[in-house]
Amino acid sequence: MAKSQFQKGAHAGAASINLPFRLALAAFQGFLCAGLAMLACAWLYCRTDWPDYAVPAAAICCAGLGAAVTAFYAAKSIKQAGLWIGLGCGGIYFILFAAAAVANGQTEFTAVALWKLVCLLAFGGLGGIFGVGSAGPAVRRPAAK
Repeated sequence: MAKSQFQKGAHAGAASINLPFRLALAAFQGFLCAGLAMLACAWLYCRTDWPDYAVPAAAICCAGLGAAVTAFYAAKSIKQAGLWIGLGCGGIYFILFAAAAVANGQTEFTAVALWKLVCLLAFGGLGGIFGVGSAGPAVRRPAAK
C-alpha cells in the first residue's frame, strides 16, 4: 500500500517553515557563546597581566568559537552542506569584524585582517562539518543474543 501524504506526522512544508527560526536560534547561540567568551577574556585581561598584543588573538579566538557554534547548530538543523554553511558563517563573522574595524576608524586591509578571515573561515568550516556529522538523539539497539 502506498504511503499517503495525510498520514501521521507533520506535513512536508513544516520543516521549511521552521528553518528560519532554527537558523536564527543558531545565530543567537553563536553570538551568545562569542559574547560570553569575550567577557571571560576581558575579565582575565583585567585580573591578570596579559600583554597587549594578546588581546586581538583572544578576540579572534572568541569570534571563531562563535562562528563554529553558529555553523554547528545551523548545519545540524539543515543536515547537509556543512562545509558551505560553515564557510558562510565564518564569512558573516568576518564581515562583522570588518564593519567594526571600519566603524573604529581603520581604513586599510592588512595581513592581520587576512589572517582573521582565514581563521574565521576555518573555525566556521569545522563547526559546519562537525554539525552535519553529529548524530541526533542516541538510539538504543537491542542487545544481540
